[in-house]
Amino acid sequence: MVFQGDDLPEQLRTFRNELDHLMLAFDRLKNRGNSRANINNFDRVLNFYRVAKSVASMRRERSKFFADDLFGEPAWDILLDLFIASADERPISVTSACLASGVPLTTALRCLDNLVRQGLVSRSPDKQDRRRAIVSLTPKGQGAVEAWIDMANDKMGAIYA
Repeated sequence: MVFQGDDLPEQLRTFRNELDHLMLAFDRLKNRGNSRANINNFDRVLNFYRVAKSVASMRRERSKFFADDLFGEPAWDILLDLFIASADERPISVTSACLASGVPLTTALRCLDNLVRQGLVSRSPDKQDRRRAIVSLTPKGQGAVEAWIDMANDKMGAIYA
């Protein structure tokens, strides 16, 4: 990785964030035991995280080229946000998930309720603040996002092969 130009401080921050994430992910895998499977799984988990972050970033950047209301996939935006938060071990409140969707609150809440009904997302009380609810991906939701990322990687790999 070469750092240069006026964006050097931003590049260093990005590199530091990536390094911090790598260290956290490696510690989580190491704490699950010393099995070779956990260490081999590290690259796969890190790839899932990187792809999800890239897809979420590209979706946000799309607004530089198109009107914000032209595209709308609030459920997908919520799933991506929850997937990234899970990798970061960061709890997400219902309000935060709704904001990540980029649509009005009532629309986002309907999407979130639909994701819960489909078994992709779970809702639980916040242990620190009983007035808030925390949302997270269920194993089914986590598996679905990972399966999509695998499919996307395969298709992108075929393009660049």
